[in-house]
Amino acid sequence: MKYGSMLLLLVLGTSSAVAETVERPFNGGTLEAEYIAPSKAGRGVVLLYPDTVRADEEGRKSLQEALTRAGYGVLVARPGGDADCSGVWRRLHRDGMDEVGGWFDWLLQRGISRVHFLGSGRGGNQVAWFLARSRHPALGTAILLDPMVWRRDKETKRYEEEHGRPLEPLLEEARELREQGRSDETLSAIGFLHCEAVDVTAAALLSYYADEPNLDTSRLLDDLPGPATVLVGPDHEGRQRLQRAAEGGKTKVQLLEKGVEEGAPSVVAGILEERGEDAAGR
Repeated sequence: MKYGSMLLLLVLGTSSAVAETVERPFNGGTLEAEYIAPSKAGRGVVLLYPDTVRADEEGRKSLQEALTRAGYGVLVARPGGDADCSGVWRRLHRDGMDEVGGWFDWLLQRGISRVHFLGSGRGGNQVAWFLARSRHPALGTAILLDPMVWRRDKETKRYEEEHGRPLEPLLEEARELREQGRSDETLSAIGFLHCEAVDVTAAALLSYYADEPNLDTSRLLDDLPGPATVLVGPDHEGRQRLQRAAEGGKTKVQLLEKGVEEGAPSVVAGILEERGEDAAGR
């Protein structure tokens, strides 16, 4: 696997850690991540996959700092694609699952024997979806921060409120293109996720907006291969849905009264400590 040699010195908390910018090929392009090796014996690595759309750089750095200070390694993936609304949006939602899987393989090739997963928002859904179809002895704890939940009726209403036009005619046009084998053709200058107007391929529109049950993270919780914790803020619209889905299973849903951005860094490392898995995974 190809990886960059640039090293960045990050000062995290009371200790310093060397972060390596690494690269790997993906779908004809290149993905990047920032990697910090574990600083304590017996610690695994946390694969942090952020929300493609809602960039929270401050929250990411706080999580990275808390985990590194506790001795864990951290790989912060930078999702590929066109999240800046420029050019043609070709990225598919499922690309996120493939990217998570690719970085997991990369860590295994580096000799890491325990990998924990931390996904935020849409990235929480992509992490859960990857794990739901994966079985490997190196898979550790999953922590999902305000993971995406999805209902067609609510998404349809939200789209019209945000973009001022109905969603269904656009989906129908995209479906027709797909049926004609033209999924890579674009719908021009339409509202899409956080973009006011962007050219979007039919495949991408259907990937993010069509009726796909697994876009709802609550449906994936029973299929996760190991222990998982869902951290949600008080305003998360799917909190009760997630709690019902977790009842009687291996997943715990924990409410953070201060919100995920403020509350998560102080509890994430503690959750991993409680699991006590890393030493056994070595």
